[in-house]
Amino acid sequence: PLAQWGIETIRAPAVHALGNEGEGVVVASIDSGAQGTHESLKNNFRSENGWFDPAEGDKTPIDNDGHGTHTLGIIVGQTNGIGVAPKAKWIACKACTRTGCMFSDLIDCGNYAGCPTDIDGKNPRCDLAPNLVSNSWGGDQGDTFFDEVMAAWRLVNIAPIFAIGNSGFSGCGTANSPGDSELAIGVGATAFGEVLAHFSSLGPTLLGNRIKPDIAAPGADIISAYPAGDRAYASMSGTSQACPHVAGIAALLYAQNPNLTVEKLIDALTAGAQRTIASTGTNCGNVREDTYPNNHVGAGRADALASIQATRTV
Repeated sequence: PLAQWGIETIRAPAVHALGNEGEGVVVASIDSGAQGTHESLKNNFRSENGWFDPAEGDKTPIDNDGHGTHTLGIIVGQTNGIGVAPKAKWIACKACTRTGCMFSDLIDCGNYAGCPTDIDGKNPRCDLAPNLVSNSWGGDQGDTFFDEVMAAWRLVNIAPIFAIGNSGFSGCGTANSPGDSELAIGVGATAFGEVLAHFSSLGPTLLGNRIKPDIAAPGADIISAYPAGDRAYASMSGTSQACPHVAGIAALLYAQNPNLTVEKLIDALTAGAQRTIASTGTNCGNVREDTYPNNHVGAGRADALASIQATRTV
């Protein structure tokens, strides 16, 4: 099938045509879980220490909300043209339910992602750690509760990729935590036609007055897998949908170079970012929108092919 508009925009199909669909890479999702039986996800689940649910204790990959299945489908979905890196394997930790995400469950999932356990939270196998963790959750500003987890991930070269939040309609300085941390790769959202999504949170950060997001990606009207059925799909919008586009690009970059450090990954994402997003006419944090990085889209709109090409020359 034809690729979805976000997948097409970031030029993932051009990378697939080079023979890179994310093989050999493991991505982790911390979210509301994942429907493991969905046609788009069932064939690339890594079952070994691949699922943990501190929130509700389910023993198999399940998603009673829909959010986690949708975000994961954007990273690794294998059907309907929804996935950036369809040959990458996935693991998941359920920290969120229909009522939200508990801090303690998020920390448990953060620790799981750094050193995956079995379904009972036992028998940790750090050698089974993922290359990256996609996190389409957050809230508040300048909240450092997850910094210790992210620092631990980065020590062992696991990339922390985060949605920057959906408070942009409130103006500048709305970047959410943990995406606003200097340890996180914070992702803003763009809409069809190379414009900033109206909801995408803006920098600068509350703590440190830093530029955020770090990069942006398609996040409006994104079709992906949905747990209403094993062949169900839905359209959703948010920086939650932008974040997995960048996680997918990261998976393609790791497939090309398994020894990539998080710093080199950020360099590659930045080098490939397109400076094509139309100005909104507001400058946040005294940073003009026509200079990069800025507090609207960071380094620019993520581009898989350009980042792959950039790492060849790095």
